[in-house]
Amino acid sequence: MCGSTRFPKDQPWWCVGLRLFCSAVAPQDLSSNIALKLVTERPFANPEVAARHLLQLASVIEPVQDGRVRIEKINYPFLYPLKGTGAEFGAGMTCAVEKGELHESGTYVRLQTPAEDLLRQ
Repeated sequence: MCGSTRFPKDQPWWCVGLRLFCSAVAPQDLSSNIALKLVTERPFANPEVAARHLLQLASVIEPVQDGRVRIEKINYPFLYPLKGTGAEFGAGMTCAVEKGELHESGTYVRLQTPAEDLLRQ
């Protein structure tokens, strides 16, 4: 009988099969220094970078009234063409508001710094 395996009587059959599978799949030496990079870094993971992009987007959009820009006008380009996430958008907005460069009021945002200064950065 080629490849026949005898099962120990004190262990169930599935335990032996699992042990054989794990020994074939898992490496025996877990102390090896193999470094794998599984994901790439997100472009807007840094809130300051996200805030700078949000400010640049807001500066090129024509204000509706009293210098206010609708938030969806900067939300859409940030999320879809630039491939940002909602969390990155929120972190960028919070960072820009804390720095005093942007004022958020409900569905509108207002630039606190002149647009010419933002485009030079």
